[in-house]
Amino acid sequence: MTEINLEDKEISIIFPMFFTINDNTHKFYGGLEPRTIALAKYFADEGAQVNVLAPRGSSLNHKNIKIYNGNYFCWNGRDPQPYLMEKDLINSNTEVLRRSNAILEDNHFGYCRYLKMRDETGFPKLANSYDHHPDNLQSLPQNPQNIIAVSKWVMMSLREKFKNLNHNFYHAYSGLIFDNYPSEIDFDNKEENTWLYLSRFSTVKGPDIIIELAKFYKDEKFVMLGDTLFTQEGHYIRSLKEVADSLDNVKIIFNASYKEKIYYLEHCTGVLHPGRWEEPLGWDMLEGLYFGNKLLAFDRGAIREIYKHEKQGFIVPFSDNEGNNLDMFRRAFKSFKSKSIDPIACHQRIIDKFDFRKYSYPVYKEVLLGIKNTNPLI
Repeated sequence: MTEINLEDKEISIIFPMFFTINDNTHKFYGGLEPRTIALAKYFADEGAQVNVLAPRGSSLNHKNIKIYNGNYFCWNGRDPQPYLMEKDLINSNTEVLRRSNAILEDNHFGYCRYLKMRDETGFPKLANSYDHHPDNLQSLPQNPQNIIAVSKWVMMSLREKFKNLNHNFYHAYSGLIFDNYPSEIDFDNKEENTWLYLSRFSTVKGPDIIIELAKFYKDEKFVMLGDTLFTQEGHYIRSLKEVADSLDNVKIIFNASYKEKIYYLEHCTGVLHPGRWEEPLGWDMLEGLYFGNKLLAFDRGAIREIYKHEKQGFIVPFSDNEGNNLDMFRRAFKSFKSKSIDPIACHQRIIDKFDFRKYSYPVYKEVLLGIKNTNPLI
């Protein structure tokens, strides 16, 4: 990639309206927000002026970063709709966006891209992070460009859908920011027969499959950590909790603290990811490998980019039949729990492949400020 000097550059980054951001955001949320905060800091460290558009109440104590707000705090799960809040955030700061050298939309609805399509010369070069399912195309224009997908699988899926625009899609793994994790890990400090679920409590993430495993494997301990934010599946979550409370080998912690998450990542025997949907990447699995944990997941989405079957864990075939899936995951777990996996090799895979600063940040910098894709939006 070409060498890019950022000292005279101004970069604007638009965050979604779902969370307030600050220097401790990585302790509460995984994936998109910590990654984008890291991008802002990396740009600023190289001398760029970084404008962060985020919900009211956000703050980042970092040189060369300035926060801009609209009229709203983060979404409360009800009203107004997130799209209207994002629109307000952008309309409140159009002057800042117009004077920038580049804009990164790391949000959900692409309203700034819509404005740029209406006024091509009035806005600078714009790129979008894309961590949605490839079929969720509502946020993309008819002829998208400068789209940075979070995995090769997402990128190739989008290229297949827009076959005449292959050069407009890139990938940069939404990998780990190592500064947010312990640098020294005791790989021998594992509790036997302790399995971790670390994801959102939502149907698509499959926490009910963990409950079914617990019913079948009563000598194993299952710890379930995750958030309930905006799942809008209250009845489903209550049902999970009621069944879990009746089982001696299940522990559920809703909206777990950072300290609790790190503790169980350090001490669990392995990480279980029974997600039903095609996962764009899978932050919980990256964290699991970093702490030397073997993985068990359905063969969905970008799973095979994260780890290798029988090298860092098992990958379970997925079908359209829910009963078959539960049976296959349960049978795979029987072999998986006794499978010996080298924890150092698991950790090293993250170091070698998913170092966000080393491998992904240069892609963002090149797409935003390099010579790639200067064609107008159509």
